[in-house]
Amino acid sequence: MRLELTPRVLPQHATCIGSGCNPTCLCDAGYFGTQCLPCSQYAPAAGLQKPSHSSWVDMQTSCTWRCNDGFNKSNHTCINCSNMQMFNSLSNVEWIPGTCSWQCKATFFSLNYSQSDLNCTLCSIYKAATGEQLPPNTRWLDHFNECKYVPLPGFSCESQGNCSVCNIQKPANSHWLSVTDLYTSPSQQVTITSLCQYACDQGFFIAPTSPPTCVPCNVYMNNFTDVALPANGVWKVSTDVCNSDSWTCNVGYTRSNTSRYCCPTAVNHSVANRSAAPCGVSCEYGYRWSNERAACLPCSTNMTDGTYRWLLDCDFACACTDTACYHGKQTLGACYTCQEYAQRLGWVPPLNAEYPVYSTSCRLEDWQCKNDSFSKSLAASPPGCCLKSPSHAVANLSSPATCNLDCEPGYRWDSTLKQCSYCGIPFQRSANMVWSSTTCSWLCEVGYVRVDGPPGQFQCVACQTFAVSNSWQLPALAAWVNSTSLEQQGLICSTNAWQCAPGYIKNEAARLCCQNLSLPYYTGIGGLSKTSCDWTCNAGLFPPRLADTNSVCNLCTCTCEQYLQSYGFTSPCPIQYSFNGGWCDGMQFSPSPSVCTVSIQASFVLKGISLEAFFLPSTVSTVLNALGGLSGISSLPTLTYLSSTNTRRADTVYAGFTYKNVNPASGGLYTQRVNSDGSRAIRSALFSLGSDVQVAMEGQSS
Repeated sequence: MRLELTPRVLPQHATCIGSGCNPTCLCDAGYFGTQCLPCSQYAPAAGLQKPSHSSWVDMQTSCTWRCNDGFNKSNHTCINCSNMQMFNSLSNVEWIPGTCSWQCKATFFSLNYSQSDLNCTLCSIYKAATGEQLPPNTRWLDHFNECKYVPLPGFSCESQGNCSVCNIQKPANSHWLSVTDLYTSPSQQVTITSLCQYACDQGFFIAPTSPPTCVPCNVYMNNFTDVALPANGVWKVSTDVCNSDSWTCNVGYTRSNTSRYCCPTAVNHSVANRSAAPCGVSCEYGYRWSNERAACLPCSTNMTDGTYRWLLDCDFACACTDTACYHGKQTLGACYTCQEYAQRLGWVPPLNAEYPVYSTSCRLEDWQCKNDSFSKSLAASPPGCCLKSPSHAVANLSSPATCNLDCEPGYRWDSTLKQCSYCGIPFQRSANMVWSSTTCSWLCEVGYVRVDGPPGQFQCVACQTFAVSNSWQLPALAAWVNSTSLEQQGLICSTNAWQCAPGYIKNEAARLCCQNLSLPYYTGIGGLSKTSCDWTCNAGLFPPRLADTNSVCNLCTCTCEQYLQSYGFTSPCPIQYSFNGGWCDGMQFSPSPSVCTVSIQASFVLKGISLEAFFLPSTVSTVLNALGGLSGISSLPTLTYLSSTNTRRADTVYAGFTYKNVNPASGGLYTQRVNSDGSRAIRSALFSLGSDVQVAMEGQSS
């Protein structure tokens, strides 16, 4: 079972006390529910009801509703206000929430408070209607929640009604700030008594001079920053923002889309390529892009015209046509004829060979023979030009290393000249000799053995003759192979050059001739033993004898577990233990075992003999021999346990015996004999020693 824990998310609008996974949380004022939501979210989620034409009210101590503007609360409903027509005839008014009364909108003021005569105007109109005089150098504050006068931009009011020009000078290309520049919300309380602050006009920027000045962006960036322009770039003169990106390009150039760069509007020797940086063009073949020049410049090379062709960005490929190919780009960085290329790399062609001037490929082995008197051979050792009509030579198609030639007796093969050169005959040929062109000597034919004679001479004798004369041991039912057969089979004369009589198979490792019993003489499941004529299965496969096969397991076809099961012997362990090994149910399995046997266990109860008497060596030996002599049983068991109810005076003994390493094919017979005759055999054995003992099996043998 897998338990997944989801961390608890604490409410945003809450105060939590305590640590751990379950702190105590209290919602902040105006928030409700376990998630501490505002009323407009909490109420619908909680299923609370409200009447039509109403809205939930947020940020109150309790979650409640109120009627929409133009509706009045009546019991638990919201009804239309009866004075709606009068409300619609007025300007700059708004409903008082939850009532059918109205008031002036924020930033508007009225001389009277009668609902029907409410005249809501801006502060300046309102003050004019009241007849209040405006001090010099001031103006009424319109569009704010309070109605009063403020100084004009560039003036300061030091006392009530006394406003004068600011005592500072503003730079050229600047303007005084107004109230709306300093206060952004109508609800803000305006406390300013002086408007002596200034700002640069649009398109001008404050420069760090003394006194400060307002300058265009190009002047500011050129004189007061260290930011560098790209080539062919200029700072903007008129712009709302002045920073490192406030630049444009000269006429005839445009800004790059990928980098800080000015691209020519037209680039000679180029083609459009949107993905190419920085200007969206690629140079034509034979040209390369120059960032410094912002142009496609011609490629330069010392190579001969016609030996190469240009690719993009001054890359090149060696030219190749039907009549001429050039080589060397990867290794030499230039293009040459094959002949010149080979010379520059230091390749030396074989004798009577040369590298071609023109070749579609130019590799180390691409040399050619100089004329038709020779044929090219890469199989020769070393590769070279073989004479088509050599003298003192005979054809031998099985010898490509010597141009498929053998030299006549008295001549040696010259691997450099690729011809037969005179070397002399050491002595006259005798029977079963062949001439060696490579060593300038006689050799014995295959299947014959050299026997030295007078100095510098020898004879070639048949293998069987040589074997007998050297007293080589010959297995029974075998004969030496004659030299002709050895030659035909390409074998040499050795102590293993023997063959078995018909009906027998050669076991070379054991030096035996084994009777052919139709065993599966092929690889994959087994083979003959290296020391006898017994059949040996590959590791982990059984049975190894034909006599032990059954309808389930043929020769060497079952694992040990499968073989045991075929005779009714099972274990609680899965069959894969036969392949992988390991411990199972108190037993250790070996992967791919070489032996597959069973153990037969039997327990007996003996009454009428003491433990001390039974445990005498002579008694134990006699009992073991009796159990080992049962009909069909060919091995002695071992005494595996011995006990009694009283080690000194009891006359009842419990004994257990085990037959180990029993062939599974015989295991059933062992069990049958022990069950039927084991008790009688033990009683007879003890009786022969003078003890009359009652013997019975404890359960059945297994």
